[in-house]
Amino acid sequence: MQQKEIEQWKVADALFDRLLELPEPGRAEALAQLSLDADVHARVKRLLDADQGTRTLSGAADVAAAIPVSVGETRDVLAGRRIGRWTIESEIGRGGMSVVYRAHATEAPDRIAAIKLLTLGALAGPGAERFRREQAILARLNHPHIATLIDAGIAEDGTPWIAMVLVDGQRIDLWSEQHDLDIGARVRLFLDVCAAVAHAHRSLVVHRDLKPSNVLVDGEGHVRLLDFGIARLLDDTARETTATHWRALSPMYAAPEQFTGTAQSTLVDIFGLGAVLYVLLTGMPPRTQGAQNPILAPSKAAPGACSASADLDAIVMKALSEDPADRYATANAFSDDLQHWLTGQPIIARRPPLHERVARHLRRHWLTTALSVAVLASLMGGSMAALQQARQANAQTERAVAARAEALDSLSRANALRDYLLGIFETQAPGKPRNELPTTTELLDEGEHLALGSTFDNAGVRADMLDAITQIRLARSDTNRASALIERSLALANKMETGAAAVRARALMRRSTVKRIGREFELALTDLREASTLLAGGAGQTLAIDVKLAVADMHLAQRQFELALETLLPLSDPIDTRVALSPNQRSSLYGSMAIALSGLGRVRESIPYRERALEEIRQRYGMRHFRVAVALANVAVGNRQIGAFDAADHQAREALAIYDEVLDGPSEYRGSARVGLGLLEAARGRFDEAITELDLGNTEIAAVRGIARVEDYDFFHWNRGIVLAQAGRRDEAIVALTRAEASLAQRPAAYAMPDATAAAWLAILNCGQGNFVQGETWRDRMHAIGFETKGMAASDSAVHFEAEARCALAAGDAALAQRELTPALASDATLELGFAADTARRQCLAAQISRAMGDNDAAKKHTQLGLAQLRKAGLSAHPLQAELAAAVQSPDGDGGAPRK
Repeated sequence: MQQKEIEQWKVADALFDRLLELPEPGRAEALAQLSLDADVHARVKRLLDADQGTRTLSGAADVAAAIPVSVGETRDVLAGRRIGRWTIESEIGRGGMSVVYRAHATEAPDRIAAIKLLTLGALAGPGAERFRREQAILARLNHPHIATLIDAGIAEDGTPWIAMVLVDGQRIDLWSEQHDLDIGARVRLFLDVCAAVAHAHRSLVVHRDLKPSNVLVDGEGHVRLLDFGIARLLDDTARETTATHWRALSPMYAAPEQFTGTAQSTLVDIFGLGAVLYVLLTGMPPRTQGAQNPILAPSKAAPGACSASADLDAIVMKALSEDPADRYATANAFSDDLQHWLTGQPIIARRPPLHERVARHLRRHWLTTALSVAVLASLMGGSMAALQQARQANAQTERAVAARAEALDSLSRANALRDYLLGIFETQAPGKPRNELPTTTELLDEGEHLALGSTFDNAGVRADMLDAITQIRLARSDTNRASALIERSLALANKMETGAAAVRARALMRRSTVKRIGREFELALTDLREASTLLAGGAGQTLAIDVKLAVADMHLAQRQFELALETLLPLSDPIDTRVALSPNQRSSLYGSMAIALSGLGRVRESIPYRERALEEIRQRYGMRHFRVAVALANVAVGNRQIGAFDAADHQAREALAIYDEVLDGPSEYRGSARVGLGLLEAARGRFDEAITELDLGNTEIAAVRGIARVEDYDFFHWNRGIVLAQAGRRDEAIVALTRAEASLAQRPAAYAMPDATAAAWLAILNCGQGNFVQGETWRDRMHAIGFETKGMAASDSAVHFEAEARCALAAGDAALAQRELTPALASDATLELGFAADTARRQCLAAQISRAMGDNDAAKKHTQLGLAQLRKAGLSAHPLQAELAAAVQSPDGDGGAPRK
């Protein structure tokens, strides 16, 4: 394709985008009125002809067929070809800049995506930079109403590509018309668009091209925001010319400041949101031509369309204000005002007269208003006196009666629980054929049915029954049903005269477990604090220990290892505990102690605790039990960290085998065990196997947490990205880690460590491939997160120092790089053999720094130290082994080009 043709396609593509915003019948006429070069005119007409009647929409484009791919290939010529881990099926969309294909994951054909490739014309011009920007921006975004990035890479011929969620739907205005939505339904649908834009803004992304064709609704009514092709990062220092802005924006929907080239903020998108809502209400864009045309209120622009009230007019016009300062400050503020309009509450865009506000209040609260008047009349007509009865009973007699009542209550509860268990298992009575005996699931359901339907009038007994089933539901990761049972237990506690504190505290502890699984740590800790307060009076000392163990587990889940250890140490001292620990409590204590010690880098100290926990559990439950699997997985982690890889492999796989035997649904425990096996494979240099196990584990964890697509789970990308980085697969690693960091940045402070680690790896990867500017940006982001390396495990803090050194070397300051790496090498000297590959990688970096300083002897020494680490850990097959060996054999010590 000649340069002249490329330029013609660029112009045609820009015009085509504008014409798409017009109603279909008027596009041909508008084209005819344009004064164009004949070749450009013909190309625009081809695009319009191809689009007419073919609205195949994907997560990357909403145009079909038109211009030749790269070197004139025909449609579907790439069918069957591999792009990364994807196999192309067919072409589904095309524009002047890109072609979009339907594809499936080669290893999982049921996983479908939209693969977007640049055309040759785009690659020859500024389109490649725009495409890279789109990739970087999409990687930040993770929201159910945004067509998210799944994968990205470079094809064999050097063409960049991105894979996104495939959206099969209609543009939002056409979908609303087809489904004949009333005005309220249209506003409710639009609120999903506001939520997507609010998420983008929190991720420091401005879309800049909001219009109906960039918002699709699928067959189930699910909204997706598309096309971040001209979006911009708020923290991006790159500038664009006014001409570039003009070519990219859509004039009928663009904010006034987009025409002038002045500074643009998130308020540009507030205008765009207002424009989309305007179309939903009127069927037409706010402007039909230039930027200077005044915008009529929706009710005046289309009085026969969707009749808008004065309040809704005010809301839309506030969003479309000429002056950005007069618009809603945020997408959430815009959304809140629409919510107020839907529920008949006052809006900030317009303050109604007093009589209207009073009438509105009465309509919303007529019942409470009427009752309030009745109560007031009753109080005025009744007596205000109250009689107080004095207590005459002797305090000592009361205590004796209470003690006797408590004893009788305990006996009664024991008898009731015995009958309860017999009721569950009476269906197992001898005489029935084995194939008619109930399954574990059926027995569990029967137990729940008996507990909920019990006619026993002792609330404490019923609470005991519910708690027994709740624990099993939690062990089986059935958090929804467990949550329902917990709420029933809390309701029972409110009805109890005696023992209410213990029952409520126990239910709160169970609820904290559900919250922990859902990563709602603050809510979980609030429940545990309340439980501790309830038990402070001495009720249920054994239960109080369970609550303390649960608090420690909460700290461990947030990687707060010091806090966890502070909570656990007093429990390990019988003098401080005052109460003998039960076997279950001992095994929980040992397991938690092991995790806390490992997190602080004290791996060797953790091993005896892990083994004691496993021994306790096996003595109590035998060899094939859920709790045994949990303990085995924990022992495997310890052995992986000390470099006992074969033992760790055996234990991890035995744990998984037990999980498969006892579980009949997704479980976070089994998912975590698979993630542990994936990390073991990565430590051994078996990266493909590691990715497989990590994906399986994270998919199961995501399912338990109610995340429909594993791609929406941040730690899926975090684990994957780090292993890809260790494997030297930089492009894939950058996409995964960027996605993970963007999601983790939205999380509470408890996620600062993994967030900072993701940023550190992104700095290492970018600086390692010579992209110093981007690497420095990620290094600065690592600092901005504010997570201190002090108190971190040596294996974690070393990565942060490695990022500093890598970027200093990329900047040409080898002396600074050496100083930055020194703490990491000092930390590496304390690490166990399970981290040998990481320490060898940093020895590679130290060798590079030494060579940059002209000290080849030091470089050779670092290379040999790296080899020795791998050899000592039994990692002779690790990919780093060959690289280091080549470096040693090279005359100048630079052979093998150790991975960056």
